[in-house]
Amino acid sequence: MRQRSALALLALCIAEEAATAVFGVHLSVAMIQRGDWDAASLSRLQGGLALLGGTAGALLIGHWSDRIGHYRVLYWLLATCAAAYVAAAVMLMLPQAAWLNGIALALSSVVPALAFVALAPAVMRSSQGVGAATRFAVFMASLNLGGILGSAAAGLVGQALSSWQIALAGACIFSACAVAASHPQRLFNAGDDNEPQRKSHHK
Repeated sequence: MRQRSALALLALCIAEEAATAVFGVHLSVAMIQRGDWDAASLSRLQGGLALLGGTAGALLIGHWSDRIGHYRVLYWLLATCAAAYVAAAVMLMLPQAAWLNGIALALSSVVPALAFVALAPAVMRSSQGVGAATRFAVFMASLNLGGILGSAAAGLVGQALSSWQIALAGACIFSACAVAASHPQRLFNAGDDNEPQRKSHHK
């Protein structure tokens, strides 16, 4: 775990989860306080988005990862997260409307959830050999830590920055994560393994 690649992967896990949590918590509160949303409607929206990202979306991303490789899918999804946060920032700069806030929340929650689907098998692959279970547990704990730190900081960040500024900062973080993921050997210590392994057939 003291290897440079392991530390870099820990930093990526914490950063992307923190960015997701900061914006998600801030926007949810803002939607109730200033965005004409009530708690019940917001709860239904968040539940539907979780169902979309955690079931149907997860199955599709898992299948795609098996076809072209976990590392490649992870890069594209992190880059898509950056684009989604830029789009959310643009929406939040427009005159406020309930449906715009709903789309911004969808973009900033579903796409990062799909990125996790590609991240988990890539982390599993890098957690082989002696202490594999411990390594995997540390990486998963770092994701939880990122979410905790982001949620804890959301109120303070919301006092200093507007919603669109927080979204734009999140886009910058996801862009940095995508750049890091474009060189998987630096994160996963596994070489450039972007292509799925093909089975060899013997006569």
